[in-house]
Amino acid sequence: MSRLASHASSKLPKADRHCGLTVEIHSAQDQFKLNVSAQFDARRITAIYGPTGSGKSTLLNMIAGFRKPNCPSQITFNGNQWLKKSGAAVAVHKRKIAYVTQSSTLLPHLTVKDNFLYAIKRAHKNTEIATKNSRLLTPQNTLESIGEQFNVSHLYSLFPEQLSGGEQQRVAIGRALLSKPDLILFDEPVSALDEESRESTLTALEKLHKLTQVPCLYVTHNIDELMRVADDVIPITNGQAGQCIAVANALSTSASSLGANTSGVILEGHVASIDDVHGLIRAAVGTQPDIYCSAGSSKISRKQPIRLRIYAKDVSIALSKASDSSILNIIPATITKIACDEKNKTLITMQCFEQTLLAAITRKSLQDLSLQEGQHVFAQIKGIAVLSAKE
Repeated sequence: MSRLASHASSKLPKADRHCGLTVEIHSAQDQFKLNVSAQFDARRITAIYGPTGSGKSTLLNMIAGFRKPNCPSQITFNGNQWLKKSGAAVAVHKRKIAYVTQSSTLLPHLTVKDNFLYAIKRAHKNTEIATKNSRLLTPQNTLESIGEQFNVSHLYSLFPEQLSGGEQQRVAIGRALLSKPDLILFDEPVSALDEESRESTLTALEKLHKLTQVPCLYVTHNIDELMRVADDVIPITNGQAGQCIAVANALSTSASSLGANTSGVILEGHVASIDDVHGLIRAAVGTQPDIYCSAGSSKISRKQPIRLRIYAKDVSIALSKASDSSILNIIPATITKIACDEKNKTLITMQCFEQTLLAAITRKSLQDLSLQEGQHVFAQIKGIAVLSAKE
C-alpha cells in the first residue's frame, strides 16, 4: 500500500517536483528485463500489481537499496538522489525505509512492547531526520495509540512466536510507523495469512490512511486486496510497468490493464443503513440511495464511507424493470456507449445515478434487444463487492 501516486496519468494531481519518489529502473538478468519509469507523490495510496514473477518484489528491493540495477538507473526521493546513473547510491540505512513482508520481521528475542520501544529508539537516533519528519511525530503515533489502533495492546508481554500470523503482521505495521520512516514498503503482507488474520491485517492497513502521511508502496497480486487498500495502481507484467491510473478508473476499459475479465467500475459512497437480519448494507452512491450489498464479515457502521466494486460481467440489461426477480439492484440507466470486440463480446457503458456503470453482454443480446446509444434501460446488478469502508 502506498501514499505514492504516479503522474503518468493526467487525471492525477501534479506534485511538487521535490515531493515524492521518481524511479527510472532498468535491469537485465537471466533473460528477465525490468523496466520501470514512474513518478509518484506522497499523497495517495498506490499499489504495484501483477502476477507472480512479474518483477514487483525486485522493484521494491531496488527502491530499498537491497539490490542494484545492472543498467544505468536512477531513484530520487524528496529531491535526494538515492541512486545515480553513475551507480553511486545512498546506503540502505540512510534511506529511512520500513519494509513489511509476508514473513514477520519482528525481533524474536523481544516482546511486542519491546519491539515497539526498539522502533521508537531507532526513530530518535538521528535528531536531524526526526525533526525533518516532524509531520509524523503526532500524539496518534505514540506507543499507546498505535497499540490501540492496531488492537495489539493486550499482546505487549508476548513474544513473536506466541502470536498468530495476523497478530504478527499488525505488530509489524505498528512498529513500522513507530520507526518514523520516510517511506514504507509492503511486499504481499497478507498473502500467507488465513482469512480471519488477513481481514484483521487489511483493516489495520486501512488505518494507515488516517494515521499518517508517510508514503507507502504496496505490492500485491490479489485484485480484491488491491481494490480495497489502494487509491492508484501501476500494473506490471514480465518486468514492464504500465501507466499509473486511479483505482476508480482502473477497471473501466474494455481491455483492462489489470487482466482478463476485470472490466468494471469502482463506486464510492456511504453506508445509509445496515440490515442485520438479512446481512445487507444499503449504500448511497451519487443520487442513488438504495444499492444493496452483502455486509460480509466487515465491521461497518452507518454513514461510514464505502467503496464498492462492480464487474461488467455481473451486470445485465433489461428493457423493463422486473417485479419478480431475485436481483435486488435493478436501476434505471441510459446507454452512453456501445463497444464490440472481435470475440463477439460487447461492453455497454451506461450513466446512472450520476455514475458510470459497465455491462458485458453478448453481441446476440445486443441485437435481440436492439440496444442503441441514448436508450433508456434497466441495469441489473448481480454482484457487488464491498472493498473498503474507510473512516
